[in-house]
Amino acid sequence: MEAPHFSRRTAWQSAACGSTNLPPPDTVDLTLSDPTACGFVYDADGYAALLCKEPEKYLPASLGLQEARHAIAAYYAARGAHVSPEQVWLASGTSELLLHVLWLLTDPGDALLVPTPGYPLHDIVGDLSDVRRVEYTLHYDAGWHVDGDSLAAAWNMPGVKACCVVSPNNPTGLLLEPNVRAAMEAQCIKRGAALIVDEVFADYPLRDREGVFFASTQPACLAFVLSGLSKVAALPQMKLAWGVVLGPEEQVTQAMARLDQIADAFLSVSTPVQRALPHLLRASTPMQRAIRERCRENLALLHEHARQGAFSLCACEGGWNAVLRLPQLPGWDDARWAEMLLYGEKVKTHPGYLFNLPDPPPHLVVSLLLPTPVFRSGVARLREGVDRVVAAG
Repeated sequence: MEAPHFSRRTAWQSAACGSTNLPPPDTVDLTLSDPTACGFVYDADGYAALLCKEPEKYLPASLGLQEARHAIAAYYAARGAHVSPEQVWLASGTSELLLHVLWLLTDPGDALLVPTPGYPLHDIVGDLSDVRRVEYTLHYDAGWHVDGDSLAAAWNMPGVKACCVVSPNNPTGLLLEPNVRAAMEAQCIKRGAALIVDEVFADYPLRDREGVFFASTQPACLAFVLSGLSKVAALPQMKLAWGVVLGPEEQVTQAMARLDQIADAFLSVSTPVQRALPHLLRASTPMQRAIRERCRENLALLHEHARQGAFSLCACEGGWNAVLRLPQLPGWDDARWAEMLLYGEKVKTHPGYLFNLPDPPPHLVVSLLLPTPVFRSGVARLREGVDRVVAAG
């Protein structure tokens, strides 16, 4: 009897780090990025709207219910961006939206430009879509920047049909620079490609800045902007995300017609969460304020420890994470630093290789979402552990 055949596209290797043993008791988890587990207070009245008034009725709408799409248009209007409800479609999450866009734009073997370092979602979704990933590099020089030479080289690869941008980037916090955006749009027009902009963290700048939202300025090329409740409303369990199609009117119309057919094959978003979306977006305003205040406070604590300790902190402009640079010592890569901190100091961090951060120097990634007293304790342990290793030579 032969074993079943599994596709090559799902032959992934686990990215798990270090031992599979449970962390020691009393470990401070500086990787925690689930806002529902970080002590934030949610608006009960807003979430009561999830109780659909007419649960017996099935309301299929391939692109999403009109009331939900209007709510998303209002969300962007409040941020200085003009978006028509007719430019919006819904899915269960940004991963599914990205699949829709790749199915729309690419054939098997075509290429997608993706930034590195970054969250490894593009690899999985790209494999599932039979799309090659061509990386362009983010480099660090007193701040994160897109490497222009790397991006130019990536555009010269054959079969590029789209360029993906994550702004703010996860985990670096890089926000898309206007000159880089203009260059990307020009290349898209030249090559018949499109931009895919993941801006799920756009409501969480770590300093005041204008023009964070991509749709605040209409693009010259076809572009797809992705976001959703997971970050916007700190509700990952609600499983509703949205995409917005921007660009030349005729191209937008053609894209929406095809997305209508793609989305109709799945109808993945439940009616109750769509009906509740206007309430959930209104309730997100105080939640976003609370998250921004906590992340900025925790970032200030991290800066203070970095000034006094043996590690340094990479500048970041937005999002929920921070990137640390560790001392370069013989035999100490980021995996070893993370393991030492976990079992020696009882503090859990992400080793940088999980996000393809360069080593050397070693990098660690920590979440800024934790309650500040817990975060303060964890960062103090982290600093003590790093300083102790450095002092020992």
